[in-house]
Amino acid sequence: MKRIYLIVAAMLLLRLATYAQTASQSSGTAADTSHVMLQPNANTAYFDEDNRKIDAAQFTTKLQTGQFSFEPNVVNGILKSMQLKKSEKVVKPGGTAPAFSATDLNGKEYTLSELKDKVVVLNFWFTSCAPCRIEIPELNKLVEKYKKDENVVFIAITRDPAARVKDFLAKTKFDFNVIADQAALIKQYGISFFPTNIVVKDGRVAFILASYSPNSVDQLNGVIGALRGPK
Repeated sequence: MKRIYLIVAAMLLLRLATYAQTASQSSGTAADTSHVMLQPNANTAYFDEDNRKIDAAQFTTKLQTGQFSFEPNVVNGILKSMQLKKSEKVVKPGGTAPAFSATDLNGKEYTLSELKDKVVVLNFWFTSCAPCRIEIPELNKLVEKYKKDENVVFIAITRDPAARVKDFLAKTKFDFNVIADQAALIKQYGISFFPTNIVVKDGRVAFILASYSPNSVDQLNGVIGALRGPK
């Protein structure tokens, strides 16, 4: 039981750390200091959106759907509890994906409406996001698997400026088509956790996976395979 708790706690820490970075960087205001010291322990209590007590595994599973945010209760630097809150997401599974047209770091333009017949995998990330960096090697394997399939397109979207992203990519291999300076697009998609992966087909959201877990890429692979059909 202790081993299970440690595994869940480690995964949760990755997700909460990313959320903390996101909140503090996106707003730049002192009002977000309540999100800084998110370190759950064995005594931290978890509650669902209806204020019912749940365990850490259930809490993280719900967070990963991308349909929830959470309200932390921090007392004297100790994370006493967290409660899920239903997010008013712009982007939901089955809904229309917000249109965009943007140019990647290599000068190639991507317009979502022109990719409607393809499976489009959107990865929302930023260079200082630890879980994003952990995920990149696995995402590269996914690109390698589908490199001969022109009907699968991989696009990474970040709010970081192009110069910073280029410096990062000079040291870290990332095989997605990377589009920088996209804070407005990230807001348009309602992204609150990083990384978030969204799969789009025919202009509609087929799948959302918010934050990182060890089986994230396996889930993406399954969705891509189902959408592209047998070859």
